[in-house]
Amino acid sequence: MLDELMNAFGKPGMRMAGIGRAGAVVFGLTVMSGGAQVSPQLMPRETDSTSMWWAEGFPRFLPEAPWIRCIQTGTYAFVLDTEKLTVPHFGPLEDGGDWQALEPAELAVSVTVGGKTHRCVEGAEWGRFSGPRLVTSGRFQQRADVTGLVLVAGDGGKLDAEARFETVAWPDRLALVLAVRPKSENWPDATMAVSLTSAMGALSLSKQWQVPDGETWGKGEWKQVALTMNPANFEAGETASPLVVSAVDPAKGSRWSVRYDPDMMCHRIDISGATPIAPPGGKLPSNDAMERIKLVLENPTSGEQVARLMLEKDRGGFKGRLGSAITGVSACLRDSDGFPTGIPVQISKNWHNRPEGGVYSGSWFKGISQLRLPANSKTELEFVVTNGHWGGVGAASHA
Repeated sequence: MLDELMNAFGKPGMRMAGIGRAGAVVFGLTVMSGGAQVSPQLMPRETDSTSMWWAEGFPRFLPEAPWIRCIQTGTYAFVLDTEKLTVPHFGPLEDGGDWQALEPAELAVSVTVGGKTHRCVEGAEWGRFSGPRLVTSGRFQQRADVTGLVLVAGDGGKLDAEARFETVAWPDRLALVLAVRPKSENWPDATMAVSLTSAMGALSLSKQWQVPDGETWGKGEWKQVALTMNPANFEAGETASPLVVSAVDPAKGSRWSVRYDPDMMCHRIDISGATPIAPPGGKLPSNDAMERIKLVLENPTSGEQVARLMLEKDRGGFKGRLGSAITGVSACLRDSDGFPTGIPVQISKNWHNRPEGGVYSGSWFKGISQLRLPANSKTELEFVVTNGHWGGVGAASHA
């Protein structure tokens, strides 16, 4: 088996034209010495991990279990009651810390329209497309929401709007996102707000968004506000990144769009237009193909910085035949000589087109990763998306 893979992918010490999922396993374990040396500082630490689960099992099948969704990373825990939209446990965690020992925090979610404030009192019950939902889940990012928020004013009136609350968790960052759209009328005067206050009111963070002067919040138009933070020290998240990230298509020499998204706390790279490449002698379109994106990551600061990356495709980004569709691709980070770095890539994707899915309906792919960049450094990597085969060797499925 090893000889067959070597013949398909190349020999140790040679520059790699490409590598599939099966090859990523072999070379990642046996021939890393043949490629460029990747700084050990880039690799994730033990604390660079996330997990998400229901506190006492999924209540849909365990009627006595509470709708308590837990997120725990290497540095903190955030626990949400998805029915009441309350936070029974939140705070930093030391090694081996017990999330159940953490104090509660006060979560406040509100929308003010025409001077009347409506506060969230509950989320929708679980359904196939509503209530608490999972968006992405893996090593580096946990993302989930609760739809059907009920927002009530002091006089008992309910806000005529569709609203959802989303949590985005990285190993050392957390975002609390409120997204709303009016149902029946435009709002010329409106404000959204999210706040989180620690136990006993010692620490508090808040974020709000309001309709700009002279503008109107149109009926059916989604708007959102995101409260981002470093839960380990209860400080607000960064609104900008000091890092310089660029992405280039080696096949065309063109640059990809890269932007830092403060709500998602990461650099987002749109790779929908990536050019498929066939192996020598191959023809396109085919599922025996791959896509390559050269990444350059620069840290001009005097201290180590964390680079959070999200490489994305939408429905128009899948150009090949069967095997290169959303269910048949996988991803790998390689060094400048074409060898796998061993840095994990979290694959999150969707291929369902049911309109009930709302903002997350349709085909999309996200390759999510996190690296630690040394001070005053420049790192060159290659992000590779492989189809069902490469060089005649079948790829192992990640789905």
